[in-house]
Amino acid sequence: MKIHPNKKSLLKKTAAILLALAVWQTVAMLIDSELILVTPTEVLKRLLTVIETLLWPWMLTIKSVPIASFVLIILLFVSSADISVFISFLIVLPIIYTNVLTAIKSTDEKLLTFFSPKALHRF
Repeated sequence: MKIHPNKKSLLKKTAAILLALAVWQTVAMLIDSELILVTPTEVLKRLLTVIETLLWPWMLTIKSVPIASFVLIILLFVSSADISVFISFLIVLPIIYTNVLTAIKSTDEKLLTFFSPKALHRF
């Protein structure tokens, strides 16, 4: 079976990224000082906090504005055939965003500690 060149290139790029993240995580764990080198998981946590802060006003606006006014505004930019998809997206987006955010925040810390690389290192 022959692999398409584009898929092969994608596999190489993915492998390189995963290797770089693994090296970064390993070096950060060896140094064991967040002041010198932060782990990729900490960077991801901070990035999620920044994203939450940036999206909060938009989600609040989408939740608070009546759907009828969205329909009128969107009719100016989108054809009437596509408006139902766009309005459905605007109705569902804040609900999914809020639920995913709540799930991430309510994850048990003991469970996260158990699956951390430091806990796996003990085995």
